[in-house]
Amino acid sequence: MRPDYRSQTGHVIIDGRPVFFTVEDNDWSQSTLYKFVIAERRLLLASVRTNAASNAQVLHVSPDGRWTALIGGGGWRTQKPGPHKLGYGVAVLPTGNFTAVQGFYPCDAYPLSAAINPVTGQIAVGREQDVKVFPLANPAEAPAVVQGKFGYGCVWSGPRRPARRCSRSGAPDSASRCWSSRSARGSCRPLRGRSRARSTCSTRRP
Repeated sequence: MRPDYRSQTGHVIIDGRPVFFTVEDNDWSQSTLYKFVIAERRLLLASVRTNAASNAQVLHVSPDGRWTALIGGGGWRTQKPGPHKLGYGVAVLPTGNFTAVQGFYPCDAYPLSAAINPVTGQIAVGREQDVKVFPLANPAEAPAVVQGKFGYGCVWSGPRRPARRCSRSGAPDSASRCWSSRSARGSCRPLRGRSRARSTCSTRRP
């Protein structure tokens, strides 16, 4: 992945003197996603997706290898969104077909992280002040929200069967951790102990 920067140069003559200028159009710093395959001892380019994210900084691939997402502070600003929405959030693409879009998962400004749970079919999208958990199959469904202070890391952990809880650490560069849960709603309470910045979130079926 890489951000694409577009610029052009030129000059005009003013009072007989050349004045040079540069016009830059970063187009939301759109980032391009590349997929390579291993062929003997070489890497071969297999697929390319332009406008995969705006100002991308983090690449996530689901543990089963089926899904991928670029996370950038500008969100998703593709020129051809199709039936999907645009804005601050994360777009998930099937790794087998970069031309398709599984869905766009909004989170408001500014996206920092995302993690897909292939067991429960959920995606957690994080920003500095909260993490939103969506059903992967339905981006329009209201997400479960865990508030706190988060950073660029976001991972699913815990047992494979639903443990129905998640936790977060208050450090600005900390990672959020979510245990498997099929619920779309939840509530939080503080944990007692050394770290006052930690909390636990229990989820329940609506």
